[in-house]
Amino acid sequence: MKKILQKIRLFLGKLCLDHSNGQSFQVTDAPKIIVLQQDGKIGDYIVSSFIFRELRKQYPKARLDVVCSYGNLQLFQDNEFIDNFYTVNRRKVCSYVKIGRQLSHQHYDYLINLPVLLRNRDLLLTRLIHAKVNIGYQKSRYKIFDLNVVEDNLHFSEIYRKAIELCGVESVNSDYLVPLNDFSEQNVSGFIADHHLQHAIAINFFGAANSRKFSEDSIAKFLSVMTQNFPQKKFILLSFPAVSKSLQSIAERFPQVFVYSSSKTIFDSIALIKYCDTVISPDTSIIHIAAGLGKNIVAFYQENNPKNLQQWHPNTPRSHILYFKQTVNEISAHDIQPEWLEVSDRA
Repeated sequence: MKKILQKIRLFLGKLCLDHSNGQSFQVTDAPKIIVLQQDGKIGDYIVSSFIFRELRKQYPKARLDVVCSYGNLQLFQDNEFIDNFYTVNRRKVCSYVKIGRQLSHQHYDYLINLPVLLRNRDLLLTRLIHAKVNIGYQKSRYKIFDLNVVEDNLHFSEIYRKAIELCGVESVNSDYLVPLNDFSEQNVSGFIADHHLQHAIAINFFGAANSRKFSEDSIAKFLSVMTQNFPQKKFILLSFPAVSKSLQSIAERFPQVFVYSSSKTIFDSIALIKYCDTVISPDTSIIHIAAGLGKNIVAFYQENNPKNLQQWHPNTPRSHILYFKQTVNEISAHDIQPEWLEVSDRA
């Protein structure tokens, strides 16, 4: 029933909001470009992080703006290639209307909006901003999108690459630009030095969906196997305030396992991953951060969701994938092979 109601809402939204721009466009060496990334996903930011660098390289005089949400605002704030960022409250349509009307006065040349599912509020925002050229992903049936990335079976980094090529960017370098934070770097470096954790293995046990969250019992069993199979290795459990106490309680059972108890933001996790050789995770944002930092990766994906795997796989040859059917708790640490953890080219 939910899917039926969603289809009805999307149909009505398209009927009311999907209208052709009808604007003339002239190529310029100083275009105004806005990217819509208000979904708040950290992984989406990481796999698209290169586009701002590449747009700036192609168009040094361009104005590069982004619409984000409070969930991913911290990632954009220190990006040297972005001129302005605007935040929306994803739960309030009035917030979209306010920002859309505000940005309509900027007269953008290009708008990039690439969700797989275009929700009505995203369509509304696109219409209100009223850019000369709107670029979408497989939205050819929408009148409002002038240009589209049409290919199927692409990783999302490739989708973003093709989108900026439609803006005229040439010779795209799609290496991720992982954001770093000096405060986190300084604090984490002390923790690493105190416990001699250089070249450790970072393990994240929590994804966004419940199916990607390990239970406490599964975490303990996983660590028991890992510490027995790899007695010379040290392990860092990536944490956040809601799970820090439970992870510390589990880690106390294993002398090789450590938790950075002060971890509060994604920047703390990034700083920890920098020092590790290998990252193990069911969460794609952590996986993409690890890929961007050139780490070995052991990733967990649901086997009955090939589309998700195609679009969000680790995108690096230094990765191995284990699959689960219903829940990540099905994964056994016995399946992790010793050669997956070997590093041949440490920085």
